Amino acid sequence: MNALLLLAIMFAIGAIGVGYLGNDFVAAVQKYGVGAGDVPSPVVETDLILNIHRVGTPPSHDDFLIGCDFTSITVDLPAGTKLFCKAYSGIDIKTSFVVAEGMITLPNTVLAGTPIPIPIDMFSFPNSNDVDQIKNVAVLVQTPSA
Repeated sequence: MNALLLLAIMFAIGAIGVGYLGNDFVAAVQKYGVGAGDVPSPVVETDLILNIHRVGTPPSHDDFLIGCDFTSITVDLPAGTKLFCKAYSGIDIKTSFVVAEGMITLPNTVLAGTPIPIPIDMFSFPNSNDVDQIKNVAVLVQTPSA
């Protein structure tokens, strides 16, 4: 019993040490004492349409990201699924900042192939959804826990 407690303490110290020293995070599902495994992606094939609103007329105009239309091609999304559309300031989403985002929670199951609009309504700073500020866009899918 003491060996198990010592092992748990050493694991906790190791996890904290890695968290402070490293920037890499590997997503894994683990039930303490039972086992571990990778977190499977809830969707594989998707479509994403970016909704852009133009203000002004060329050449003095601004284009703003106002929403994302996300479609899961092969998988139905259950009620309670949360979709986050995030606009990043850089190409690499691990090292860049989120400059604008939107989130919705699905009230009902959405069948595969159905577009789901996600309005962009949270901003890091005024006009952060200007496409000149955005270098990458990603949609995160969080299915409800069982």
